[in-house]
Amino acid sequence: MAARKLWTEEELAILTEGYPKEGLQVMERLPGRTKSMITQQAYRMGLAPPQMTGVRQNWQF
Repeated sequence: MAARKLWTEEELAILTEGYPKEGLQVMERLPGRTKSMITQQAYRMGLAPPQMTGVRQNWQF
């Protein structure tokens, strides 16, 4: 099993800024990150893609 690659501060900033506006198109600026990795990290951070903005606030963990 491969070691888990930690997210850098730069990657997290790109994700925080880009994911709510662009969704998975932010992947172009995150080389080495898969759709699944991006989606999972965005979920952990409480970020929603553009079509879901406003929905995430009502989700329970």
